[in-house]
Formats: sequence, C-alpha cells, structure tokens
Amino acid sequence: MIGTEHDELDRIATGSAAPRFGEIVSRRLGEIGDRLNGRRVCVLGGAGSIGGRFAMDLLGFAPAEVLVCDKNENGLTDLTRDMRADPRSRAFGGKLEFFCLDVASPEMADFLAAHGPEVILNFAALKHVRTEKHLHSVRYMLRTNVMALRAIIADGALARARTLFSISTDKAASPANVMGASKRLGEYVMGHGKAVHPDVFISSTRFANVAYSNGSILQSIVTRLRERQVFGVPARIRRYFISQAEASQICLLSLLGEFDGGISIPREDLLAPDVPILDLARSIVARHGYDPVEMRDEDEARSALPGMVASGRYPIVVTGGDTVGEKPQEVFHADFETAEPTREPALLRVPFPELPDWGRFDAALAACLDAGDMDDVLDAMGGIMPEFHHLGSHRHLDQGI
Repeated sequence: MIGTEHDELDRIATGSAAPRFGEIVSRRLGEIGDRLNGRRVCVLGGAGSIGGRFAMDLLGFAPAEVLVCDKNENGLTDLTRDMRADPRSRAFGGKLEFFCLDVASPEMADFLAAHGPEVILNFAALKHVRTEKHLHSVRYMLRTNVMALRAIIADGALARARTLFSISTDKAASPANVMGASKRLGEYVMGHGKAVHPDVFISSTRFANVAYSNGSILQSIVTRLRERQVFGVPARIRRYFISQAEASQICLLSLLGEFDGGISIPREDLLAPDVPILDLARSIVARHGYDPVEMRDEDEARSALPGMVASGRYPIVVTGGDTVGEKPQEVFHADFETAEPTREPALLRVPFPELPDWGRFDAALAACLDAGDMDDVLDAMGGIMPEFHHLGSHRHLDQGI
C-alpha cells in the first residue's frame, strides 16, 4: 500500500530512490486507520491521478464503504477496472461503488444527502493555469474549486460527515494566477467551515508538482517521445516534484489530528532542490536513449525531428517561460503565513486563513460568476484577497506546444 521504491522516471523527477513519506505513514498507520476504518468514505474527483492513487490506497484500510465520484466517465471506468483487479480488493470487505458525477453539479447535494458519507475526501479540481484564458472556463473553475466546497459545507453534508479533506495547491501561496487564487479561496471556505463546525475534522494540503500526473508537463514529455512528436519546455521555470505515491501518502498524513483546521505542507529541505524543468526534460530524453538538442523554433524542430531521431537525437523546443500566471519558482507558504511545526518534522502546518466578512466573500464570488470580462474577475478576487497579485502576460500556455 505504501510503496517502497520509485521507478527510474520517478527517481529522475524527485531525486529520491523511494517515496519519502512512506515511513511516516507506516509508523502512524493506526491513527490514519482510526479516521477511515469502519466509515462510509466518499472520494470526490477519484478518477484523477492523485484521487485515483488515493482511492487505490484506501483498499489497504478497512472502510465500510468507498464511494468514488468523478465527472470523467472513461477515467472512472478505468479506475473501476484497476481497483477491481488490484489484489487488495480481494481482501477488502467493504462496499465499493462508482458514480459518474460532477462535484459542481446540482446532483451532488442530493448524492451526499442520500449516501451520508462520514468521511468526504475532495480531489476534484480544475488545476491548470491555462484555464484562465477564457471567461466561461474561469466561471466553471470557480464553481468547481470554490462553490462546490462551499456547498458541501452549507448544504448540511457536515451535519453527517465527521471528516472533510480537500486538496489545495502550492499555487495558492501568494497566488499569481486565477487557478491558484481559486484554490486560495477554497482554503478560506475550509477555514469558515471549521469555524462553523468546530467538531468536524477539516484539513487540506499543498504540495509540489506531481510527476507524470494527468496533463502535467512531464507526462506530456513522455507521451511526445512515445509518439515521436516535438514538445516544448519553458526556460527559467523551476519546480519541486513529488511522485504520485508520495502525493497519496501526504494526503493520508493530512488526516492526522495535528492537521485539523489547517493545511499540511512538506518541508522544502526534505524535498530535492527545486529543479529547472528544462533539466528534467534533458534527463527524460536521455533516459529514452536520445541525445537532447535544444532548439528555439517550433517549425524547425518539427522539420528536423525525423532525421534527428534516426541519428539518436531529439529536439527540445525551449520556450520563453513568460506566459500568464507562471511564477519562476513556487513556494509552499507565503511570507505572511505561519508554518507551524508538527509531530512529524517532514511536514509543517499552515492554519486556514480567516475571513471576517463572509457576506462580502459571497458577494465577491457572485461578482466573479457574473463578470463580463476577465478584468472584472481579477478586480473582484483582489477585493477580498489582497494577497492575490496576478502575473499578466500577452502569452498564454496553450498558444504553444
């Protein structure tokens, strides 16, 4: 369940031979189990990379029911087959069910009321910075990352549930893009939920980029290499990386008592130093048996690709790294936040942000959803979240490869 080693691609991305949080999970397995064993557990966004890995790891515990929801019907079907085929499912004595549902849909409230889960684990999210290019996508992002969480708290689900966990992102610390800002707003929602429901365990986590997760740049590099297609990598952009096994482990650890009312974050010095994505691209290309060759022109790289592959070389199109919302480096907590020590030196706790005027918060969210253009959205977000400093640019991520 915990994972004892990384494969070679994971080692390239993380700089670690084995998952770095597995020993802690093993040592505190009983405490984590106390929150899950014998419970009705609902996993929202369960067909994504992190939610799916976490749902698989749940089979190693003893919940009475596991209800997995996701809007991605094909992904949910794949996860169903994977979980049914996993050897742990034979030992799992509980009820396992899968539901094609969008966390932001009106059916979600009815679903939670009908099934009454005692533990709600929310992995559903719009997670890409590029999504902020279009206003309609931004509205859906806010409904998914903020309003859905707000509804879980406001619609009575926490009258039945005793545990709520919802994943955040390192981009919520001093957010520079709308995605990060939306996840920061979700942290405000969880803080409000904890204030209203002090007896309910509520926690979150921010962690590094998850290597080779769905839609990630490292996954794209591997796919492009397999398909013999060109790919682009931004210059001057550095990131921390963790594996999918480590992501699930951090989420499990976020269910420990010391994270109630707060956000778990990894200690930066425990992780490998944040690395230039371009360096990782070179290593991945080399791992696939090619000599990496950096190029600047996308069309030139496409034309040269067949001949380069034949001679054991592969082009990497180096882009400017100057697109909307992309900070050169990410952090796990802002300068104005307190990162508190916990029982585990590998993890710190950041308290949920407090919002004194909840009515103003709801009004600002309504203004975002009714906004006529992106400037109105940015103004409304900035009005309730002074830590939001949007990093603008004339270029968007989806304008290149």
